[in-house]
Order: sequence, then C-alpha cells, then structure tokens
Amino acid sequence: MMAENAPQLDYAPGAPIRRRKRVRRIVLLIVLLALIYPGYHFGPPAARKAKLLYLQRRCLTYSAAADQVVYDQESATTAERLKTAGYEVILPDFGTVAPIAVPGIIPDQLKDFSDYLPSVMFRGALLFMHERVSKTGVRRLVVVQRAVVPNEEHYIYVFGIRVELIEPATFTQPPGRIDPPGLMTGMEHDGRLVRPPTKGLRFYAGQVDANDEAHFLIRYELEGKSGTIDGRLNDKGDDVTLRVVDGPALGTVWVTRVVP
Repeated sequence: MMAENAPQLDYAPGAPIRRRKRVRRIVLLIVLLALIYPGYHFGPPAARKAKLLYLQRRCLTYSAAADQVVYDQESATTAERLKTAGYEVILPDFGTVAPIAVPGIIPDQLKDFSDYLPSVMFRGALLFMHERVSKTGVRRLVVVQRAVVPNEEHYIYVFGIRVELIEPATFTQPPGRIDPPGLMTGMEHDGRLVRPPTKGLRFYAGQVDANDEAHFLIRYELEGKSGTIDGRLNDKGDDVTLRVVDGPALGTVWVTRVVP
C-alpha cells in the first residue's frame, strides 16, 4: 500500500503535450516551406510582370494639359524652353547631331515603358499617348511623336509625325508592336509645290475625345497661326489616320499622309 505522502511524478503527464507542440511546429515549418518555395520560384518573374503592367498603365492613362507645348521649333520661346526643366533637345531620326536645337518633351512614363519594347525607338517629342479603342473593341496604346528629319540647316517635313501602335500586355502575354499596313510617318505629299512655313512650329499635348474612344486631336502652330490635326484609330486597330483639319497647313503639300 502506497504511503499517503509519497512524492508525485509531476512530469509524466506533460509528455503528450510536448509531443503535440513538436508536431505543430513541424507542421508549421512544412507549411512555411510550402509557401516560401513558390514565392522563391515564381516571385521574381511575377514581380517583373507586375512592374511592366504598372508602367504600361501609366502610358495607357497618360494625359497632359491642352496648353502644354511639347515641341517648339524656331519660335520666340524656343531658347527659353531649352533652359526649362522637363524639356530636352529632340534628336533627328538619323544622324547624331541636330542641325538646330529644338526643345521637346519625352515623359518618364514613355521612357520607362520603352525599356520593355526594344524594337521600338522613342526619340521624338511626344505629341499624344493614351489608350484608344476601335469601334470593334480593339484596344491599343497609341503613341504619336514628332519625327524630325534634318537637312543641312533645318528640319524638313513639317508634319513628320511617327505613330506607334502597341498591343497592351496582359499578365500572360508581353506587349506587341503592331506593323501597320501603311506608312505612319506623317503627312503625304499630294503633288503640289506649295509648302507650309517652317518657323514657329509648335505642337501642343494631344487630347482624347471623351465622346469617341477611337479619336484624338493635336493642336499645332505655324508662324503664330493655330490649327488642328485629327487622329483616329481604325476599326481593325492596325492603323491610325492623321489629317490636318484646319489652320495654316491646310491645303498645302502636307495632307493626309498614309501610303498603302
């Protein structure tokens, strides 16, 4: 018969509790490893894709004030804008030295996103950038730039305008450049000998049409007179029509622009 004051074995009942804690720790470790491995394996590509989509979104939604001058050639304000923050000298499409210094704006949104588009050159002043949607629902990032082409002393082709169409990226598909059926390089020569003036050429930031998702407008000036360029994404989403609708360049050698 056990004595009433015999010592108690207090540690004996604790063994199952310690085993349960050990099992829980092992299970927790397995769960953490299961979570960490996919993040380690898939995390960097997913992070890069997320960054791409973020930078693309900044371009798709880009806008600038309608009165912002984005290109200023041989005008009374050209020299001052060359000293203004945000403007830089626009380089010609070929050659390394511009015949005249022209200030223009190439926003960081476009510069950052162009890193993901190695086949597309963005060197001209940005006249318009935004998502446009065709009547058939095709979505495109439309980028319109002043594509300068030099001769010995000046830039020729007053409406040397380059258009890039980008098929927006998705999480599973990279962005794609659309090769247009025509030459989206500005305005087409219609055979006449009249040329528009070349001094005082300004372009203002293009604006979307809130009532038409395929449409946009770009305002320009030549020698103090103002006019408008009409832009429209076609129904297939594979080309953009540019047209001078009014102002000093209307009715000159520079007309609609596309050679099929």
